[in-house]
Amino acid sequence: MKRIAVGIAAFVLVSGALGWLEARARAATPRPPSIEVVYRALFGGLRAPVAAVRWLEADLDFRKGLYREAARDLRAVARITPRATNRVGNSVWDYGAWHLAFNVSKMAPDEPTRCRYIVDGYRFGRDGLAVLPDNAPLHDICAAIAAKAVACRDAFESAFGRAPEEAAWGHFLALQSVFRDDVGPRIRWSFGLSVRGEIWGQRLLLTDRPKEAQNVFLTVVESLDLTRRLAEEGSTPPGGTLFALIRERESAEKWSDVARFVASGDRGAAIRRLRDLRAAQPADAIEWIERIDEVLRHLQRR
Repeated sequence: MKRIAVGIAAFVLVSGALGWLEARARAATPRPPSIEVVYRALFGGLRAPVAAVRWLEADLDFRKGLYREAARDLRAVARITPRATNRVGNSVWDYGAWHLAFNVSKMAPDEPTRCRYIVDGYRFGRDGLAVLPDNAPLHDICAAIAAKAVACRDAFESAFGRAPEEAAWGHFLALQSVFRDDVGPRIRWSFGLSVRGEIWGQRLLLTDRPKEAQNVFLTVVESLDLTRRLAEEGSTPPGGTLFALIRERESAEKWSDVARFVASGDRGAAIRRLRDLRAAQPADAIEWIERIDEVLRHLQRR
């Protein structure tokens, strides 16, 4: 009987203590922890297997066409294992950013919703860069999404306070240090930088910021010069690649001249150089001809 009484007393004391601790915990943390916090607390070193399960769920949802659900799973993976990358540097961040901007956006019932998914995709990638600032694939994906966001300019500028062309240009600039001595990726990056640089420089000319435009075009010229030098000093790429680098450099240099003439007030010289640039375009370069014509019309109206 005595043992039973002692047991009951002990049970009451322990229950009371646990109740007090639980009440105190609730007062300190009024909201329940997120599932990611639970994963980290309970599994610790088992986060990778847990993330793998969420990866699998994302893949299955994707195959079923459940794109929004897949995006939700990818966000969970990103929070559980934010720094995980594969052997070539790909991470959940670039996969998720691409998925939102290029897959989920296709499901949008209207243009504002489509733009929201594109902006969400860029935001997802940008959040990843806060964790992996030198991740080349992630910068590349963010540049591609920013370029796609040109069609959603108002939504993008409202969310991030900058033009999508400027954002794309910034990501390609960031890759300059990542690929500085790596010839293969640098050649690919240089062409991307040239395209994004010319688009952003043209946008600066259209918004009457010629000095900034000239700096952009000169950066493109310097990058292409370095890439060509690295290619010639190392294992020489096919002649067509070198020819393309030279051609891109000439184009960037002409655009730099246009910006310099506009900045100095010599609008006539800028228009003549633009006409030379237009005449040098192949007949099937319709998009680039249209961009040149847009800048020409802007200068002729001034």
